[in-house]
Amino acid sequence: MSSIGSVEGVLRILGRSSEEVNTVEVSKFLDEAELKIKARHNKDFMKDEFIVKNTRSLTYNLYFPAKENTVPKVYVKGLLKTEDVDYTYSDSVITFISGKINLYDKVVVYYIPEYFDDYANYLASERMYSVSLLDTENAVSKAIYDTIKENVKIYEGMTFEPNLSTFVDHKEFINDVY
Repeated sequence: MSSIGSVEGVLRILGRSSEEVNTVEVSKFLDEAELKIKARHNKDFMKDEFIVKNTRSLTYNLYFPAKENTVPKVYVKGLLKTEDVDYTYSDSVITFISGKINLYDKVVVYYIPEYFDDYANYLASERMYSVSLLDTENAVSKAIYDTIKENVKIYEGMTFEPNLSTFVDHKEFINDVY
């Protein structure tokens, strides 16, 4: 079972119910989407990397907000650090404990961005259309499929060139669309 995305999220994107779509197939495509996302990244998903240039400020904000109920893996000079011993973590902010990090240390953080849930949902939705499990002949289905393809492109842009992205999470306007 995939650790990102959800059957409900895919059904919402498709505008379908569990009676209309084989949820086992949806789960299979979510697993496939997770593998695709992991293959494009590191096995631990997103990677932030930096050199400590100021030890007066011991906090670091992740580039993207992290997925809820996940804790990033933090490495300093190649060594895995322990939460609450070497650093604390809350709301996508890592705060290093005084004396646990030095000037010019290389820090690498692996984490799951919250947008990966939607990214996986869109990849699974796109796959359902691409293997002809859903009809793209009528205008509504075609419009949904075109929107899915466009969102996949946007997520890929966020993933590979995050600072160039202008993405707005679809959850902000979902009530206007459906």
